[in-house]
Amino acid sequence: MLRTRKRIKDLLGFFEEMSSLYEEFRKMPGGALRQVLKIRGQLKKFFGSAS
Repeated sequence: MLRTRKRIKDLLGFFEEMSSLYEEFRKMPGGALRQVLKIRGQLKKFFGSAS
């Protein structure tokens, strides 16, 4: 039972963080968002993509 509660609490924390991140991205101007995505792509190339 305690494991289940911890898992649910962890999932709630994850969804709250993702919701907050989404709100930040949603408020960004299009050009800034494109730059973030470009940098993300460069970082994936630099560090290698596991997916």
